[in-house]
Amino acid sequence: MTGSDDTLAARLGGALALAVVAGATLLQAGRLRRALQAARGLVADTTAFTQRPHGLRQRVLLLGDSTGVGVGGGPAQSVAALLARDHPQLQLINACRSGARLPDVAQQVAAHAHELPHMDAVLVLAGGNDVLYTRRLPQLEQAADALMRVLAPVAPRVVWLGPANIGHAPVFVPPFSWWMSLRTRQAARIYARCARRAGATYLDFFRVGAADPFVADRQRWFARDGIHPSAASYRYCYDRLRRSAPFSRLLPAAGALKARVTAAG
Repeated sequence: MTGSDDTLAARLGGALALAVVAGATLLQAGRLRRALQAARGLVADTTAFTQRPHGLRQRVLLLGDSTGVGVGGGPAQSVAALLARDHPQLQLINACRSGARLPDVAQQVAAHAHELPHMDAVLVLAGGNDVLYTRRLPQLEQAADALMRVLAPVAPRVVWLGPANIGHAPVFVPPFSWWMSLRTRQAARIYARCARRAGATYLDFFRVGAADPFVADRQRWFARDGIHPSAASYRYCYDRLRRSAPFSRLLPAAGALKARVTAAG
């Protein structure tokens, strides 16, 4: 093959690669557009589950995004509702809002400042939107550290349920799915590091390949928009929380709570 033939082959190869990328970009844009339309409907139909029994009760604050609301599975199948079903004595204050990023989660604390005294535990369900929309990784770390500082005086126990592998969501196609997987891996490491520095517990749901349970049957694990978790996914995450070592220490004994409130006057 002559030098001119090599040049022509290289040009053809480059043109083909550009065509493939352009085609994937158009496909991805169309899938995202349809997914966001479906997601808006799911968000509109879902409200955050809250439980407020009468009398002296242990108190848990839930902070986060649509995964804390239960979008995709419905409020009755959310982590908050599953927790309430197993622990009807809990007072669950759910401040989660769809679309929230980590700085928004910190603001959720301020919005519920009047309810914060004597909080026993905080559950954080957030971080996925930051993977999607925050460009620079140092910004993720700054936001996560800032959130942990805000939560430090709120409750003695903080458990952060991190995002699963966003690249495995049905809405994403290669090479964008590969990029989302890389971003989620990087973010999960940052979140875990920030939680560890603050003395909080981070539950890491990020997995790759066949190790990710959500990749085997995506129709089961994802909602119809191809982005949000399904009811089965929320049940899986709650079961993981329930089986984790921190869960047994998540709530103090009722007697300890009563003594603390009495002492506080």
